[in-house]
Amino acid sequence: MFAYLLAEQRISRPAERTTDPFGHGLINDRQRAFFDRTSLRSRLREMVLDRGHRVLTVEGGPRTGRTFTWFLIHHVLASQGIHPCRIRMSEYTEPVRVAELTGFLNDEFREWSVRIDHHSSEDQQADRLVSQLRGRMREERRSVPAQPRHWLVFDDSESVRFTEPALRAVVRLVRAVVEEEMADRLRIVLLAYDGWLPPDVEGYTAREQLGPIGIEDLHDFFRTVAAEAGRPIDADTARGLAAKVLSETGHDGCLPDGPLPLTTAIQHTAAGLGRSLYQGC
Repeated sequence: MFAYLLAEQRISRPAERTTDPFGHGLINDRQRAFFDRTSLRSRLREMVLDRGHRVLTVEGGPRTGRTFTWFLIHHVLASQGIHPCRIRMSEYTEPVRVAELTGFLNDEFREWSVRIDHHSSEDQQADRLVSQLRGRMREERRSVPAQPRHWLVFDDSESVRFTEPALRAVVRLVRAVVEEEMADRLRIVLLAYDGWLPPDVEGYTAREQLGPIGIEDLHDFFRTVAAEAGRPIDADTARGLAAKVLSETGHDGCLPDGPLPLTTAIQHTAAGLGRSLYQGC
């Protein structure tokens, strides 16, 4: 019966496709599902268009998609021709030191060519790193003022992921972005952030608190994807697709208005069913 309903929906005349990347349900070449998060999408749009904050923090409990937010960021920035730099803090077994942070930035932004003295103290290295980055931003402003801004995304950015000098260096970078010094060249995003910015800085950041998704968000996801494909579906078809996701991932016992953990299985299954809405387009 469900397959019949979906086929019947496809017979209808195709509508105009939804092309706004900030609102997409399927992202990253339709390989990933991204549910809800209207406020987050709006904040990203404002940041990209230079109408909002320059620093974004994303908080929330386990399985709310804090670090998964990276894929939406990458998706919308790619649509604008911007290549964001992602530092995955969880890949390091020990707290990240200034030297490791410097090496990563040099790998991502070879034109910056930041240098520190590995024989100096880590506090001195932090001073040198921040000073050089400020200099690079000033040089870019003079030479290529129209160049797209740099986006620096710290994934899993809990304070325990950094040494104290490295954390202070990041705080100084955030402050420089907030207080205009680097405002026209750099944007910073802190995923899985746990409140380590000073209050006078944090007050000028956009703070996004993520909660669990619900079954209704699955319904909305499929209707959004169908609109993207130019083949809108009705509420019954959307509910049928959502029920299939819940059944295939072992969550069919979830209450209609209860929370739903944002697991890899749910995302993968929803993305696969979402792609099926494009068949025949």
